[in-house]
This record gives sequence, structure tokens and C-alpha cells, in this order.
Amino acid sequence: MTVDIKQLFDAEPKSPLCVAINRVLIKNDPNLMSMMRQASAKMCLTTALTPGFKGFDLMKQLGACPMGMRWGASSDMGDQLSHIWIDQFTYWDSWEDHESFHETFEDVVVDTCAKCGEVLYEGPEEPIFRVVHSDLPKLIALISR
Repeated sequence: MTVDIKQLFDAEPKSPLCVAINRVLIKNDPNLMSMMRQASAKMCLTTALTPGFKGFDLMKQLGACPMGMRWGASSDMGDQLSHIWIDQFTYWDSWEDHESFHETFEDVVVDTCAKCGEVLYEGPEEPIFRVVHSDLPKLIALISR
């Protein structure tokens, strides 16, 4: 049995939103936060100015990470802690907008990844998904006065 992937893709309902999940496995390193600060500013600005970009959720983490750089009372615990999976979710009008971003700003993407190269163990990989159905409740903002 052969399956025509394009036919299945085209048969899905129109999607109002696409989600790209950029996933990396990084070394649990005391210099991680400063490296990410250096790398992220240019990437964030470039992404935000790209047509079709809707927003992001950054730093969905799996693994042990001493937040606030608490590495232990008397020693660096970096070698004793597990590596960290970080997932960054970006939201787009279409998968074409996402791909256009990568084609247009390949130099920014490569330069950004290179800044964290010494702590990068796996990735980045970035599958993109079309949202074709959702039954999540609408977001409600609470405003205090």
C-alpha cells in the first residue's frame, strides 16, 4: 500500500496557526545563561520582525537546571547534574512563513547556534505542525485596578 503524503497534507482543514518546536539538548553549564543572552537578542529581534510570526514560548525545560546559578555551597555541580532539553515554541501564520524565515535569515540562525556550540549536544531540530483543531478554553486576562 502506498500513501500519497501530499494528498494527505492537502486534505487537512485549513489551519489558522502553525507551531514550530525547536528542540536542543544542552550541557548543564554555569555559563549557559550568559551564552543564551548573547545569542538570543539578535535571533529574537529577527524573528519578531518576520512577516507571519505570531509569538513564542521560550525555555520549556526538561532536566535539572539550577535556576539563579545556585551551583552548590562549595563546589561546581555542573558535572553532577543532567543535561537539559530546551524546547522553544514559535507560532506562525503558515508553515511557508516559517520556512521563509529560515531561508531569508539563515546567516542569523547559523551565527546564533554557533554562539552556543560548546554546550550543544544534540539539535537543533525543528518540526513544524499545523493546528487543525483545538478545544482549549479561550484565554482570559485578569486585570487588577
